[in-house]
Amino acid sequence: MKRLTGHCLCGAVTLDVAPAKEVLTACNCENCRRWTGGVNFTFEVEAETARIDGPVRTYSPENWAERAFCGACGSGISYRFTGDGPLNGLLKVSAGLFDDAGGRRLGTEFFADQRPAAFNLGQPHPTMTAAEVAAVLGPDLPEGKP
Repeated sequence: MKRLTGHCLCGAVTLDVAPAKEVLTACNCENCRRWTGGVNFTFEVEAETARIDGPVRTYSPENWAERAFCGACGSGISYRFTGDGPLNGLLKVSAGLFDDAGGRRLGTEFFADQRPAAFNLGQPHPTMTAAEVAAVLGPDLPEGKP
C-alpha cells in the first residue's frame, strides 16, 4: 500500500507509515474518548516499517497498551497493544495526523454501544459492542476500557 506522511500539530513529530488496510477504525471506549476528546479515528500500520521521529513520549494507562504523543504539543500519535493477546504489537496511528486520513473510508467502529449520541458517524459500517470486543481480546480486557 502507498506510504503516507504526516505530522503532529507543531510539526516536531513526523510520521512515514505503510497502512496495513484501506480502512480507518473508530473507537468509542472511555479511554479513547478521554484521549482524543471524541471518537478515536486510527488506521493500522505496518509497525516494523513505520518511521516516527521526534519528541515522542508514551503513557500506559492500561497494562496491555501504550499511547504515544508529541512531547512538545501533546498531539496523540499512536496506540500500540503490548499485552500477550492476539493484537500484541499492533500499531494504530491517529488518522488526523495525515491529510484527509489518506482518503480512507470507515471500517469497524469499536465499542459502538458506548458511543455518545452526538458522535453518530452516519454512514453504514461494521460495529462491535464492548462485549464483542472483550470476547475477541480475552478476559484480561476491562470492559469498556481498551
